[in-house]
Amino acid sequence: MKHERIYLNPGDDRVYIDSYIVNDARIRNAMLVIPGGAYIGVCTEREGEPIALDFVQKGYNAFVLNYRVGKGDRFPSQLIDAGSAMIYIRDHAEEFHINPKRVFAVGFSAGGHLCGSIASMYEYPEVKAAFGDDYVKVKPTAAILSYPVTVMHGSSHFGSFVNLTGKKQEDFTEEDINKRSNVYLAYDRG
Repeated sequence: MKHERIYLNPGDDRVYIDSYIVNDARIRNAMLVIPGGAYIGVCTEREGEPIALDFVQKGYNAFVLNYRVGKGDRFPSQLIDAGSAMIYIRDHAEEFHINPKRVFAVGFSAGGHLCGSIASMYEYPEVKAAFGDDYVKVKPTAAILSYPVTVMHGSSHFGSFVNLTGKKQEDFTEEDINKRSNVYLAYDRG
């Protein structure tokens, strides 16, 4: 297996994917693994490499995303980081021996929110501004949300949204809540 770290944002060593590529010429599906961490950390030791290796055993080539988190990194930074990973994987499909039309994503907790976000927010103006016509490559073929943070209303994970936006809970508007909650976006699309 070929394993390497690929930096996605020149000048920022916090944004990268770790690749787990099977050493053969067979064309495989790809899985982007997005660990959680409440948008204050990235929990790769439990929700990163072990998950990627499990997908490799199932016949995928896998990638684990490390994305920007913390006080200086607010939405949509994380969405742009995950979008960069999806585009990079698709643009390097031949090199990685993957089918660019079969790039999936799985996310856990806050990473589940980010996974749901690339699946449902890929048409956001911020994404289109960052990637131009390549914005369509951001959307995964399918997304698996594992114990995701998906809604803000009554959520025990509201702290993740506070960390994501930098706003205090009492300062959130209805628009803030709807714009960041994956479930509301699904309803908006019918």
